[in-house]
Amino acid sequence: KDAYKSIAGGAKGGKNYVVWYEDAYADNAILLKTPAVVPGMYVCNNTYAYSSMKYGDAIAGEPFGEDDYLLLNIGGMLDGKMVNTQVDFYLAKGKNVVTDWTYVDLSQLGKVDAIFFTLSGSRTGDYGLNTPTYFCIDNIGVK
Repeated sequence: KDAYKSIAGGAKGGKNYVVWYEDAYADNAILLKTPAVVPGMYVCNNTYAYSSMKYGDAIAGEPFGEDDYLLLNIGGMLDGKMVNTQVDFYLAKGKNVVTDWTYVDLSQLGKVDAIFFTLSGSRTGDYGLNTPTYFCIDNIGVK
């Protein structure tokens, strides 16, 4: 259960990438110094989340079936207000679990000064998602 590795085996480009953990008690946003249109970013599952979805575990239960999913919701803010558009990307849908770096177009968010992330999914319990809430980001703002 390696929470700090991409399932793709490394970065999309270069040596570094971000392992993001959605924490219910923290801000889950990237703050920009100046408002800008962010063209996009690459996203990949991390090893821990992938293993949970693909093989199951003690918390999430059985491996993902046809009706299961893990959805990354990406939104933006400008001057403290949510933008009207949201970008959705399935980290897993049914038995299809993302294993490669995949480009996600964020240009439709428009000009933002913050990009935030939330995860939703089919495996939830009394305290929220049972699927590990980790994913990886690389080359943000690069087309």
